[in-house]
Amino acid sequence: MVTTNDVAEAVFQSLNDRTQDLTFAWPDTQIEPGQAPRPRVEVSFDSVAPQTVSQRGTSRKRFLFGLTCVDDLDSGRDANAQAEVLAELYPVGYSLTVEGTRVWVSSEPHVHGGFADPDQPEWRVPVVVTFQAIA
Repeated sequence: MVTTNDVAEAVFQSLNDRTQDLTFAWPDTQIEPGQAPRPRVEVSFDSVAPQTVSQRGTSRKRFLFGLTCVDDLDSGRDANAQAEVLAELYPVGYSLTVEGTRVWVSSEPHVHGGFADPDQPEWRVPVVVTFQAIA
C-alpha cells in the first residue's frame, strides 16, 4: 500500500509543476514571525487508516491534503483568489501515479471560509483536497 509520505511528495511535486506564481511554506519549515512571504500557501497532509470496501478484501486509503492561503489581514482578497485557483487545480478524478498506485481526487475540493488569525495579522483561507488509493 502506498504511504502517506509517498503521496505527499507526489502532491507537493504536482503543486510545484502546476503553479508558477505561488510561494509555498512546506511542512516542517520554520518561518520566523514577520518574515513569512505574502501571499503564500501553507501545506499540510494527513491520512486516514485503510478501510475494507468490498468483499474481495481490497482496502482503500484516504489522504487529506490541506492548503491554506495566507495574506496580510488588510489585503485578504489575494488569499481568497488563490484558494479558488488551487481548488480548480484538483477537480474530481484528477490522478497521480505514486509507487505504481493510482491516487485520485475523490470529491470536490472544499474552500473553507476565510478567517483572521488571532496570533498574527493574517487572513487565512483553508482548502481541503481528498485523495484516495486502492490497494
